[in-house]
Amino acid sequence: MPSPYPRMSLVLTPEQHRLLTRLAELQGRSAASYVRGLLDLAWPNLVRLCRHLEDLQEMETEQDRHLQEAIARELEEADDELAEQLSLLDPLDLDDALDAERPPAAEARTDAPRPGRPRLVASTDQPPPCNTGVSSC
Repeated sequence: MPSPYPRMSLVLTPEQHRLLTRLAELQGRSAASYVRGLLDLAWPNLVRLCRHLEDLQEMETEQDRHLQEAIARELEEADDELAEQLSLLDPLDLDDALDAERPPAAEARTDAPRPGRPRLVASTDQPPPCNTGVSSC
């Protein structure tokens, strides 16, 4: 008659198999019933171990949740601080200030050399001296 209980398949080393078989023979039992008897003896400890592992897993999940919430709060505070700092820069109108410091595009591109400076001419024969090793610009 088949057993109504679930079955489990185990892979044992040859030494484990020999020992369990011999212990079962000495007690007049099958190896499977001997292993089930060992589990019955260890059952209270296994139940406690399972509870402790479940509690530990729950604590880790709770810690992860708290950590994620803390990171989210810090990011939100950093975003608020950045927005506040950027709002202080708006009245300064930095783009206009930078444009005022740049020379107009027409003056920057004259063909006449500036006094005291040699005229720079692009050459296709050789790379500029600062870019030795570059074959083309």
